[in-house]
Amino acid sequence: MNKYTLKLFLLKIKRNYISLFCLFFIFLLFIDSAKAITAGRKALFLWLEVVIPSLFPFFVAAKILIECNFAQKIGKYMEPYMKPMFNLPGCSALALLLGTISGYPVGARITADLRKNKLISKNEAERLVAFTNNSGPIFIAGAVATGMLMDAKLGSILLTCHILGAVSVGYIIKYLYSEKRYGSSKALLLKNNQRIEEKKLNYICIKPSKIKSRQPIQIATDAVKESIYSILNIGGYIILFAVISAIFSDLSLIKNMSVFWGKVLCVAPEALLGVFTGMLEITNGINLIAITDGVPSIIKLSFISFLLGWAGTSVHFQTAEILSETDIEIKPYLIGKLFHGLFSAIYTAILGLLLNLV
Repeated sequence: MNKYTLKLFLLKIKRNYISLFCLFFIFLLFIDSAKAITAGRKALFLWLEVVIPSLFPFFVAAKILIECNFAQKIGKYMEPYMKPMFNLPGCSALALLLGTISGYPVGARITADLRKNKLISKNEAERLVAFTNNSGPIFIAGAVATGMLMDAKLGSILLTCHILGAVSVGYIIKYLYSEKRYGSSKALLLKNNQRIEEKKLNYICIKPSKIKSRQPIQIATDAVKESIYSILNIGGYIILFAVISAIFSDLSLIKNMSVFWGKVLCVAPEALLGVFTGMLEITNGINLIAITDGVPSIIKLSFISFLLGWAGTSVHFQTAEILSETDIEIKPYLIGKLFHGLFSAIYTAILGLLLNLV
């Protein structure tokens, strides 16, 4: 069996598993359709009342900023900081700034736009999205700390550790996925002169002059159209994974896993159920952890920090859809999010011990 035949065989197996999963999911929907409808309705209102008002303006503004060469303008000022810290051009600071302020998946959206406009290389884009697609301060301080944990002061702890975790990932991943170690075989497929021109373009962040010929109304109109498409996709994934989370939350497999690891780690199974649920859909998982009694605050906050860094499978699917518009691969992003969750949890535990949180 050659390599090509093996790939086809594995692809066929994956498709069969996906088909079986979908049939099983449809069966569960028939059994408990009321729960699915309730979860879908809540997710729809979340999308309409929170996601669209908070993310749509950021999507439009970010696209306009990139089209108007704002990324290049701040790039020359941020180059001395972004290059030594993350080995990225200065224009990538736009993704880090807006991705941290607005929350996911804005960081992925801006990274994809930077790549489509050839402001950063494929390798740089994959490293950039790994640490800039983050949870926003409004969600962390408002929804999580104030709304779920009922303590606004905890928001500053979670947000600080979340940002530190993202910066740590950005610093480390430049070594894990450097140009020399990652993707060099693919780079050899390019012509030598193309590689030289791309590196020059990435370093000085010069955008092709064809954008200058476009009228402001054209730029704004295109930004709105593309942002509507992005926000509709995000809404679809939010509703889908809210229903999946609600349907599968009652399965004995997840509960048994929570009980088993609860005994191993000496932690309440309800808290671990929140972690496993949050791995799929973050909001519901964090809420389950927050309402669990008998768990020390430092453990709760560490679990929540991990989920904030990991972001959840729902967010990953949203991100994958955005990155599919480019040649950016998803693997470095997923590795970065896993490390982001681990780093954030560790920083939260350390800070919690220093502040005597019990």
